[in-house]
Amino acid sequence: MKRILSIIAILALILTIASGCTKKKPEGDTKDPGNQPQQEVNIGKDSTEEERDSWITDEPDYSDDFDGTPSGGFSKFSDAKYAAYDRITAKIDENPDLVWYSMTLLPFTMIDLRIVTIAALTSTDEAAMEMALSFFLDNVDFSVSGDTYTIKYSDSEGNTYTDICTYDASKDTLKATTINSSGNETLIFEYVKIAEGSYAAQYYLEEEGGTYEMMAIYFDNDIVAFGTKEGASKPPSIFGNSGIGIDLVKGCDNYYILDGDIFTIFEEGTESVY
Repeated sequence: MKRILSIIAILALILTIASGCTKKKPEGDTKDPGNQPQQEVNIGKDSTEEERDSWITDEPDYSDDFDGTPSGGFSKFSDAKYAAYDRITAKIDENPDLVWYSMTLLPFTMIDLRIVTIAALTSTDEAAMEMALSFFLDNVDFSVSGDTYTIKYSDSEGNTYTDICTYDASKDTLKATTINSSGNETLIFEYVKIAEGSYAAQYYLEEEGGTYEMMAIYFDNDIVAFGTKEGASKPPSIFGNSGIGIDLVKGCDNYYILDGDIFTIFEEGTESVY
């Protein structure tokens, strides 16, 4: 999560600079910023030690700055997902025989690095966004149409990709798709907010050899559930479907569910309860 927040922080700075570069200075504005009085910040002997420490150590939260954008929604979903992940791994850590399952669930956190461009979608200013994204991607072409954001770019090897993200802020639901130069969907990610602190999500991604894996997530105040399905066919969309429940995960080949204090593992057709 800190990597996502760091990217958002960097983009916030870049977008501020980029927006300034793409806006025309209002006519008649003759103020010289060099002659304007500067606001004093009291960091001298009159400030407390706690205040000085907070200025140095506090990590800013940028998610509220981007409410209504894909970045803002994705950041809040990620916070909730990692809190759910911490709940289930805390249960795993109680039993030495289950330690391996912390590694089994790790891909559910690492997968977000493949959709990190969502964290960049903080603005509809196309010129500013292209400038900001160009710090991380090559040959960027950015456009917005309604609730849909499109990023076309290439990697260091010259491979071209298109990331398409649709975000409905009224329902807090998002769908992101990565398409390669052959027109194949190599990754589909969707989440939908069900209630406060409750989400369902799924990742559908291409693996080596052309096969696909599905990763499903559901969590609320009582339940945390993660599931995987190998060789999966393209799943039905959950975009905008706030009626999704734990069956999304139970439909997987393997799943790991914490319900209250009960941890259930289902692998290769066998269920174990702890």
